[in-house]
Amino acid sequence: MNINSNLTTPHVLSKELKNALNLYSKNILISDVSVKLSGTKIKKIVKPIIQSIEQATSAGDVVGVSLPHGITQALAIIAVILSNRVPIIFKENDTFDIISQKEMSLLLTSCDDSRFLMISKSDTNHGVIQWVSQNDIEVSLKINKQIQTYNNLPSDVGMILYTSGSTGKSHGVMIPADGTTFLANSLKNEFSLDQQTTSTVILPLSHTMCINTLFFPTILSGGNSWFAPTLSNIGSTYRNILDSNGHNIALISDLLTYMNQEKILRNLPPATSIKTLTLSGGMISESDIDIATTLFPNAQIYIGYGLTEATRIAITCIQNSSIAKKFKLEYRLLEGVDVQIRDEQNDICKAGEAGNIFIRAKSVMKGYYNEDTTSIDQQGYLKSGDSGSLSHNGLLSIYGRTDGIIKINGERISTAYIENIAMNHEKIKQNYKKAACILAKRNGRSIIYIFLETLRGENSSSNLAMKELKQALKKKIKQRIEIVEKCHFPKSSNGKIMLNELSKSLCK
Repeated sequence: MNINSNLTTPHVLSKELKNALNLYSKNILISDVSVKLSGTKIKKIVKPIIQSIEQATSAGDVVGVSLPHGITQALAIIAVILSNRVPIIFKENDTFDIISQKEMSLLLTSCDDSRFLMISKSDTNHGVIQWVSQNDIEVSLKINKQIQTYNNLPSDVGMILYTSGSTGKSHGVMIPADGTTFLANSLKNEFSLDQQTTSTVILPLSHTMCINTLFFPTILSGGNSWFAPTLSNIGSTYRNILDSNGHNIALISDLLTYMNQEKILRNLPPATSIKTLTLSGGMISESDIDIATTLFPNAQIYIGYGLTEATRIAITCIQNSSIAKKFKLEYRLLEGVDVQIRDEQNDICKAGEAGNIFIRAKSVMKGYYNEDTTSIDQQGYLKSGDSGSLSHNGLLSIYGRTDGIIKINGERISTAYIENIAMNHEKIKQNYKKAACILAKRNGRSIIYIFLETLRGENSSSNLAMKELKQALKKKIKQRIEIVEKCHFPKSSNGKIMLNELSKSLCK
C-alpha cells in the first residue's frame, strides 16, 4: 500500500498540543465541577488511550470520537491528536447510521453514550473508555478487522467535523492542523488569553465555534477549559456559567434568551467575571446584543463570522457603551485572511458592491471527507455560500446566504433584510426571539413568508405588534408578505433554523 509519508509524521497541531502539556505541566488545563486536571495529569490519563489507539490503528488513520460532552470527550480528542491520528468528532445526537457508515479505523465510545448498545453489537472497531479512578482511565478494545484510512486524507488534516446539515446532507469537513493552530494564535492575541484565563465550555466540542475558537486557543495558551454540564438541561446554562467563574466564553445567539429567562426567573446576578464573549450561529440582532450586555456587563462582545468549512475568518467587537441605534455590523478580517467579493460571472466586485463571498486562509478546509465535490477553486478560494461586500478600507459586510436571495415578480430581495426589519422592531423584540423568512408557493402563487418564534414558547397575543410589523414591511418591501407565528422553530443540533421544515409546516 502506498502510504502518504506526510501523515506518518506528527502534524503541527499534535506538536503544539504536546508542547502545551509539557510547558504548562503544573497548570489546570481542563476542569469541571469535580475534577481539575493539570498538564501532567492529562498526560498520565491519556497514556492508556494513546497506547490502545496505536495498538489498533496506523499513524494518520481516522479515529471516531463518540462520547458525551465533557472532560472524557476532551481527553479522547487530545489522545487521538497526540497519537498522530485524525479525530472525527461526532455530535451527541448523530444517528448510528452516520457513525457506522463513515470510514474510520476505530471508534472511541463509552457506556454512558446512549448509542453504545447499538455500537457494541455492530462490526465497528471500537474502544470503550471507562474511569477506574479520578486519575486513571481504562480502555477495552473490540477489533474485528484492521482498517487503514490514511490514504483517503490529504496531508495536514487535524480533525474532521460534520456540518449541521440543516438544509440537506451533512458533510465531513477536513480541517487543517495548521489552520487550527493559526486561528488559536490569532485568538490568543485578540482575547489576551494566558495561564490565568478560564474559558467556560458550554457548546459541545463537535461545534467548530467551541473547539476551534475556544478550546484549542485556551489550552495552547495554558489556560483552563471549564466544562459545564451538557446542554440537555438548557434551563441551568446560566447558573453553570456563574459557577465556572470564567473569563472567556463562546455562545450561539439562540442561548441568550433562555439564559436571560433563567436569570430573571431565579433573580440571579450578572456574570461579571466574563471579560470576553464571542457570539455566532446565524443572524444576530440588536436585541441579542442587548440581552448579552445585561447578562455579561463587563464583557467585550465579539461577533464572529465564519463557517465550518473556514472556521473563524472575520470578527467585530461591539463596545457596550457605543452600540449604535442603527444596528450595523462590519467585520474586520483576521490577519492572514484574504476575502474576495465576486459577481455571478466570477469577476471581482468593486468596493461596496454586493456579491458572493470567497475566502482564502490557512483555516479553510482541505475538502469534504470521502467526497469528490469541493467548494474550493484552483486559486485556493472557498465559495462560502454567503453574500456580502468589502468597504474601501477592507471591512466585510454580510447580507446572508446566497440561497437567501429570493426573486419574486422580477425583484431580488434578501431574506436576511426582511428578518432584520422584523427583529429590529421594538414590539416584535418584546414578544418574539427569532425571525425566519422563506419563499413558498400557495395555489400556484409565490409568496414571501416571515415566521416569528414566540419568546416564551407559547402563542403571543400581541396583535398590535403584528399590525405595526405589517405596516413597517409594507413601507420597505413592495411584495406581499405573510406573517406566521410559531411557538418553536425546528432546529438542527448546531442551533440553525431548518427552513425546509418551516416550509413543510405551511402545508399542515
